[in-house]
Amino acid sequence: MTTSAARAGILNLSKSLAVELAAEGIRVNSVCLGLIDTGQWTRRHAADGSGLDYPAWQARLAADRGVALGRLGRAEEVAYAIVTLLSPRASYITGTAIDVCGGSAAASSERHP
Repeated sequence: MTTSAARAGILNLSKSLAVELAAEGIRVNSVCLGLIDTGQWTRRHAADGSGLDYPAWQARLAADRGVALGRLGRAEEVAYAIVTLLSPRASYITGTAIDVCGGSAAASSERHP
C-alpha cells in the first residue's frame, strides 16, 4: 500500500511539474519500472533453495507476477526508454508516465508489492 501511495504521489508531482515548467521548455516525465533483473533478484534466487536454475526461476517469478512477456526486464531496456525521453525525438512529450514493465499490470496497480 505504501509503495502504491508513493508511486501515485510521484506521478502526480511529475504531472504538476510538467505543467509548471513547460513554458520554460523543461519537460518532466516518469519511467515506472516493473520487474528488472538486478542483484536483488540474484540474491533472492540464491536464498530461495528451489533448485531451479536462474532463468527458470526468473520465468516462474515473471509468471507469478503476471508479466505478459514472461521474463524480467534488463537494465538496458530501462535505459532505452530514458534515452528516448531525453532525445529531441521526444520533444513534444511531457507529463507522461512510461511503464517499462513487460506488460505487467503490477507496474501500474502494485498488486504485488
